[in-house]
Amino acid sequence: MEKILESKALARMFFSWFGTALILYGVIRWAVWPPADWQLLLKELMDKFATSLAIAVLLASFLFFVAPRVLKASQIDLVKNSDLDDLFKNQVQKSTFWLFQGATGRFVRSKVIPEFNSLCGKDRVAREVVAILLNPSNESACKAYAAYRAAIDPKGITAGSWTDERVAQEILATILVASRFASSLLTVNVYLVEMFSAFRADCTSEKVLITKEDPLASALVCDSGHEYFKHFMLDGQLHRNQGKHLALPIISPAESCTWRELKNFYLSMGLNPFPIIGASPPPNTVASLAPITFTATTSGAGVANSPTSAGGNTVSSSLVSSTSKEEAFFNKILEIAKERKSPYESA
Repeated sequence: MEKILESKALARMFFSWFGTALILYGVIRWAVWPPADWQLLLKELMDKFATSLAIAVLLASFLFFVAPRVLKASQIDLVKNSDLDDLFKNQVQKSTFWLFQGATGRFVRSKVIPEFNSLCGKDRVAREVVAILLNPSNESACKAYAAYRAAIDPKGITAGSWTDERVAQEILATILVASRFASSLLTVNVYLVEMFSAFRADCTSEKVLITKEDPLASALVCDSGHEYFKHFMLDGQLHRNQGKHLALPIISPAESCTWRELKNFYLSMGLNPFPIIGASPPPNTVASLAPITFTATTSGAGVANSPTSAGGNTVSSSLVSSTSKEEAFFNKILEIAKERKSPYESA
């Protein structure tokens, strides 16, 4: 019964069948054996209900106070994909620690960090988030992960949308959100690794949730009292030791920041996603931020406008094209960072 009530889908099915059976019994009872005296029938029903309720309360009280306490056994369970959204959101509300080990950290970015920040402001309790992510500067790793996500898409709907560029944007958006929400009460540590797994691990104060990238797959849930809980936590610690700890700047870009400010934010941490977007990081970041103007140049065919930098040097069309790619790339990161929908809501 406990298993049924823990699952919303099973609970709805159980009470639907129970209610239907009860109504069907009443219809048949009154159709085949109609009562001669309705008042007498109602009195009997109320007396029986009161007696049954009293017996149930007394029995429950006896078992609670007299019978020995039975500790709930810690266990490892499989949870259906339809119940994952409620499970994850429940853990966000109950936990003060969250360790994510995966690739892009969408749920950590959209739900865990913002919700932890809100809860810290309400109850003044310190919380911690550890995010172990794929290195967005590793072009080959981002391409491999994009190919993997496209290959496992069960319906073929999002296969074309997973590119190395999108992978880097998702990870960089998570880093941006982590930097924005980090505070004295909310500690956020980000680690970058050079490889990814077919599984994601979300370790909270109470449970370890192991999921796959496939939205139709079930999740493996391990209680904190189980012997394997500490092994999952140790695995996360080993990945942290092997990864690169990212020092988040004290001051992060505001919601209304420009793409150039966001670009400098990532450069200050040593992140270089430029090969992925088909651009090269400028040797002089300050010089690269100089505004581009257009000056008239005369050729045999007449007068044409050529872009020049603030220093007066002519800027090639390829550099203008590269700048446009960078602008679109970083603006998309700002857009992704604002998303607050759980990736498990559509599961």
